[in-house]
Amino acid sequence: MLFVILGVLAGLFFPIQASINSRLGGIARNPIVASFTAFSVGSMVLIVLLLLFDRHSFGNLLHLNQPYLLVAGPIAGVIFNVASITLFGKIGATITTIITITGQLIMGLLIDNFGLLNMLVQPISVKRILGILLMLGALWLFQQVPNHVNQ
Repeated sequence: MLFVILGVLAGLFFPIQASINSRLGGIARNPIVASFTAFSVGSMVLIVLLLLFDRHSFGNLLHLNQPYLLVAGPIAGVIFNVASITLFGKIGATITTIITITGQLIMGLLIDNFGLLNMLVQPISVKRILGILLMLGALWLFQQVPNHVNQ
C-alpha cells in the first residue's frame, strides 16, 4: 500500500511539473530550452542531494556492464519532457496527462511481458489488457469534451 501511495503522490507532480515547464517553454518560445532548464536545475538539486546523502554511489557506475544505460534513460527522459512541454501548451493538462499515462501503461505492459531491460517478467493478462482498454476509453471520453482554448 505504501508503494501505491508513493506512486500516486509522484503522479500528482507530473501535471504540476509539465504545466510549469510548458509555461517556461512559452516564455522561451522553445520547448527544448525549457527542457534544458528543467534538467539543469534538477541536476543541480540532485548533485546537492548526492553530496549530502550519498557521495559514493557514482563509483558504482564504473562497474556498469551495460553502458547504454548511462544515456538511454536520460534520452528517454528528454523526449518525454520536450513532448510534455509541447503537448501541455497545445492540448492542455488533462489530455496530455491521460495520453502519456496510456503510453506508459502500454510500454510498461510490453516491458513486463517480455522482461525487457532485465525487468521481472509479468505476463500479459486479460485484466491488464482490460486496464489498457479502459484507459483508451477514458482518453476517448476526455477528447469528447469541447476544447474552449483560443486557437
